[in-house]
Amino acid sequence: FADARWPRGIVCKGGDEGVIGAEAHWDASRNFIAQVRGARRFILADPEEACAMQLLPRGHASHRHSSVDWSQPATQWPAELRSVRAYDVVQRPGDVLYLPQYHMHYIISLDRNLQCNSVRGRDLRETPKTRECLQLGPNFECSRPPTAFEVPVALLDADRGLVRACVVEFGPREAEPAAYPMFSDLPRPRGVSCRVVALDELVADARWRLGGQGGRPALEPSGFVFHLSRSGSTLIANSLQTAPKALVLSEPEILAEVLARAPSLLRDVFEVFGSSNYHTHMVVKWQSAMVVHAQRLAEIFPATPLIVAYRDPADILAAHLFEDKPPCAAPYRPGDKLGEASATLPGGNGEDVGRRCVARLAATMDAALALEDATFVDYGELPDAIDDIAARFGLPTVNVSRVAGVDAKAGGAYKSLAATKRAALPEDLWAWAAPHLSPRYAALRRR
Repeated sequence: FADARWPRGIVCKGGDEGVIGAEAHWDASRNFIAQVRGARRFILADPEEACAMQLLPRGHASHRHSSVDWSQPATQWPAELRSVRAYDVVQRPGDVLYLPQYHMHYIISLDRNLQCNSVRGRDLRETPKTRECLQLGPNFECSRPPTAFEVPVALLDADRGLVRACVVEFGPREAEPAAYPMFSDLPRPRGVSCRVVALDELVADARWRLGGQGGRPALEPSGFVFHLSRSGSTLIANSLQTAPKALVLSEPEILAEVLARAPSLLRDVFEVFGSSNYHTHMVVKWQSAMVVHAQRLAEIFPATPLIVAYRDPADILAAHLFEDKPPCAAPYRPGDKLGEASATLPGGNGEDVGRRCVARLAATMDAALALEDATFVDYGELPDAIDDIAARFGLPTVNVSRVAGVDAKAGGAYKSLAATKRAALPEDLWAWAAPHLSPRYAALRRR
């Protein structure tokens, strides 16, 4: 097997004489079919014949099937299908048929019968022709808009390169940036399910989506936005989304997971996200905790500009502690690099929620200050600095007025509660925190 770790179990199917066991289709994994009772007839065709099969494209309800009814007389078939070389096989009790992936097959029961099959293993070397015809074939226009395409949304197994992938519709965010502030808010087209798939296969799909061999390359990231939390990064991302045909990904969990756990896969994941035939630029806003991984990201994409949004730490601390469950006080998770750094600082291992938040914020500021080549943007410079950020990222003109006055995360009219939150910050906590945070803030402002 190309990858023997893809078991799909054993499935048994019965059939009666004259019944079509399966319309003409292909499977994406290797198939072992054992005949237990009776007989079945298989019509098989090599993947190299895929373009003649009138394949239905991904997104169609009968994806993977031929649009031609093979039960009809061949005189009613398209001429190119009639000329295909095919194999006529009758399987009887005790026979086992090995069917490589992407081989078209059509099954007819010759009598009452029973077969059992096991699907496992993939070999992406066999797929190019099928992918070319599937993605570029003019047989059916998929109803999916050009702003919707399949992307990974969760890393399931870093060692095996397994991800969960879904079709995501990016168009609504372009139309209303403030209504869809986070990647997780984006809608997924109805009737299109997610799937567990090898990242290699998603990359192969992405390349054919862009025109196959010799087609245009995927978009490279135009810019990265990091932040210290509650520092205006969502306003920045929403504003950048107003640039025509910009793909602004705001805190996608999949990118954070891959950068932290499997950075060797990061370029492949970005290639899939960059395989849009509609967008011209791609920007990523990362979670605040990911600033500890920013230097590694800069080494992977050295040509991509990186900015860090920051703010007076007293305001950040006040914004967190104003919430019923302060995000900064969440328990550290195994492998949480920021949590590990926080635990080494004063207050980081204590029971006091406020002091743990101070330690986490100090560790975040330290990680930002350690960046070798980044542009720092103070919250007080927003929104005026956004035009400069867009220019640095090479984006077309942005229209900040489309999102100005709108709450960047909750929608609706923006109402500042900064003064209320700051007034609620315990004086004794800030008295303890100021010697730890104020020097770091001064260092950020000098950058």
